[in-house]
Amino acid sequence: MAITFGSFGDIIAAVQVAYVLIEALNSQRGAKREFREVLLDLRLFHRYLEQLLSFWQTRREDPRLEGLFNVLQPSIFDAKGEISSFLEHMISRYGKSLLSNSKRNPKDVGKMLQWRMLEHDNVARLQDKLRKSKEIISMVQSQANMIMEEQDQLIVMERMDALADAEAETARQLNERIDDLEGKVEKQSEVLGLISRSIGSISSTIAPIANLVVDLPGMLAKIHAEQLSQRLMFFNLNPFAQNSAIVEDALGWKFSIPLELISSWNTLHSILIDRFSSRPGYDLVRDRRYAIRDDVSGLDIRQHKPLTYMLRPGQKVNMCMVYFTDNNDTLTCPRCKKSTLCANNLAFKCSDPRCEMEIQRIEEIHDNIEETQDDTTALNDKMNGDATQSKFRTAGNMTQPDFEDEFPAHLVTMPNIEESPEVFKRVRFLSRWEFRLESRGPLRYKTGQYNWWKARGPEAMPMKLALAAALRENLDDRIYAGAGPSRLARSMMIGLWFVGSTLQQSRPILVIYSMTKKARREAWKCSTGIDWIRANPSLIVLTSWNTVFYPSIKRCCKRKYGTRL
Repeated sequence: MAITFGSFGDIIAAVQVAYVLIEALNSQRGAKREFREVLLDLRLFHRYLEQLLSFWQTRREDPRLEGLFNVLQPSIFDAKGEISSFLEHMISRYGKSLLSNSKRNPKDVGKMLQWRMLEHDNVARLQDKLRKSKEIISMVQSQANMIMEEQDQLIVMERMDALADAEAETARQLNERIDDLEGKVEKQSEVLGLISRSIGSISSTIAPIANLVVDLPGMLAKIHAEQLSQRLMFFNLNPFAQNSAIVEDALGWKFSIPLELISSWNTLHSILIDRFSSRPGYDLVRDRRYAIRDDVSGLDIRQHKPLTYMLRPGQKVNMCMVYFTDNNDTLTCPRCKKSTLCANNLAFKCSDPRCEMEIQRIEEIHDNIEETQDDTTALNDKMNGDATQSKFRTAGNMTQPDFEDEFPAHLVTMPNIEESPEVFKRVRFLSRWEFRLESRGPLRYKTGQYNWWKARGPEAMPMKLALAAALRENLDDRIYAGAGPSRLARSMMIGLWFVGSTLQQSRPILVIYSMTKKARREAWKCSTGIDWIRANPSLIVLTSWNTVFYPSIKRCCKRKYGTRL
């Protein structure tokens, strides 16, 4: 027999009737003890009915459950009828006295007493009916639960069987896949073995080529050296080819210069600056601290004439770095520090074949500058003798240094640190008068942190006389216009000093003394046009009328004019 929706409606109606009866008995507060058992039985029966309703609404289809439901349905109908008749009897006889929640009146109290006296049998019959229905429901529900457990076990077993079948199928597929992969791996191993054997044969073939590639740079270097030697041999056989000259710089590098393209010393100087831009000696080359010597004679090539006059095709010249020094040690090689120098024409050459450094030591002496003003014998005349005289100082690129209140400190700044001479193949040590300590006389003045030593030696007096002669020749008395009638105001004196914080760092300064600013300015302009001053960057011409020199000026005027000032 199939369970219909109406059957579930009977169960739901029984639940609703039980709930109404529970509410009615619970509201009867005067009969708590009498109705407590009835209320408890009704609540328990209501709970059973709820469980039964939940179970049968969610059950799975099974014939055995249908038979249990046929057993359960009459019991539920009987319980429903008993509860309904009991409720109808209670309402019809007692009205709403047992259902009202309002304050009890005497009539309600009478109804309650009547309930306690007359309804005991009805309550007992209801309790008995509920107990029997509950037993039947419990028995049927336990059997239904057992049936559901059996169904669950069957489902689990079916699913386990299906899982086992799926696992077996998966294992079979995996085995097939593994067998397939093993076959492919074997084939790949065969291919790799073939490739390995091919690589071995190729490696044996490439090995000589690789060795050849490794040896290729050496072979190319030898070929390049052979080409250079062939070119040098051809050049030696025909030194006038390409109208080029060979220049060997101070580091020993050789390069050719086409005389048809390079026709000035400034162009050659630019080439040397570019070649030394990343090599030692850049600052020396930039400041033209080098000399060009003929390779055959060893003499300097004078640069006061155009380059095309001094160099010819096929000629080889050597570059020599110039250092200013007061060291007169001519027996020790600056590079190997050994006394192995041997004279070679105008220079010394280290006899150690591992060194072979060439050294020149030259000492400049000016016996009478006034007589040799037209002879460009100064070092910078030799180095900067181009027709343009680009390194000569002129009034256009200089400002007049004047010392009245504070000494211009920038005139005696320390020079930059030079490259050490041992890195070069050829050097020249030039001992000039301003680098010799014996050129410094006694200390006469001190201005701030600077000391003033009087210049002495054979060069001091000729320089002052030469400058005085040049000023007398180029200046006239109009520069003293408005200076006053005194001899001191119309006088101009010259002094040569060494100024610096230490004796070794001092540098020569020619000081022109005059009370008149115009006279000092004109005298300084005149000095900037004198060749031996312009060509000597270490010599400074300073104008001044500082009171620190007043005692010396007064003694000089007294010796000259024989009068007190």
